[in-house]
Amino acid sequence: MNNNNNNNNNILMSDIDPSLYTNLKAKQQAFIRCIAESIGSMTTVEFSRKDLKEIANDHGIAWAPAWIVKDQKRMVKRGMYSVPELASYRNMKNEDALESDHVTIVEDVAGETVIIDTDPDDSGVRSSMIRPSERPQVIVPAPVATA
Repeated sequence: MNNNNNNNNNILMSDIDPSLYTNLKAKQQAFIRCIAESIGSMTTVEFSRKDLKEIANDHGIAWAPAWIVKDQKRMVKRGMYSVPELASYRNMKNEDALESDHVTIVEDVAGETVIIDTDPDDSGVRSSMIRPSERPQVIVPAPVATA
């Protein structure tokens, strides 16, 4: 795969319209996910026709998608195509990960389970007491101090 990181290949992720990915048809979105899976953490959004065909072949598709390689607006130079929907997909995926990034701490205090949930969306800490009869099936035990 082409590891070329030219200046024109470095599009700021924050400059990408999130609707670029969400406005795609289901099969087009599936191909964008195939690209993301194939290139791992590379941040490129420009691919050669050969790269696109290899990605397609690796995922059981015979040819590079026409919606990419036949679209003249995507052509960066001969045989190179821009796929900004990949950056849009990654932004969306990263935002989802950040939104769900909060910590839940479960401790057993004097026969009661205390759940402390730090959630960045409500910028605070919530805690609640659960009676022993209301306890969930799995409880993470608090560390025990050894003397």
